[in-house]
Amino acid sequence: YERFYDGQNTFEKIKWDAEYLLYYFKNEDAFWDTDGLSLTGHWWIELTLPKIRKGTYVLNPYWFGGGNVSMYIDGVFFREIDLNATFTWNDYTELLEPIIFTETEEHTLKLKTNTSSSIWWDRIRFTPI
Repeated sequence: YERFYDGQNTFEKIKWDAEYLLYYFKNEDAFWDTDGLSLTGHWWIELTLPKIRKGTYVLNPYWFGGGNVSMYIDGVFFREIDLNATFTWNDYTELLEPIIFTETEEHTLKLKTNTSSSIWWDRIRFTPI
């Protein structure tokens, strides 16, 4: 585990504001479930995603936690998310509203707490539909 405190400059493509950002890394050969981000309290986190091809997608986040957050895609409100449901490590939660990207480019995804919340975030997948 590593805790980061500066909230702005630790990672090039991850911006955040919280008491700290916990990064977990397990040194294994697997690509899945060996690292993750965790935040607690009142926080926000914004990820700059790798280039995504223009098209329509369903978002499959792989996280669990508690509380309520708002999600923004490219700075535009997308939906509220109730993190109180716990998801097993073998399930994906599917956010059914489609996301339409009109350009092939990097995009941003931001989560911001509406209530005191906690999250353990392993990965996110955009499934083309």
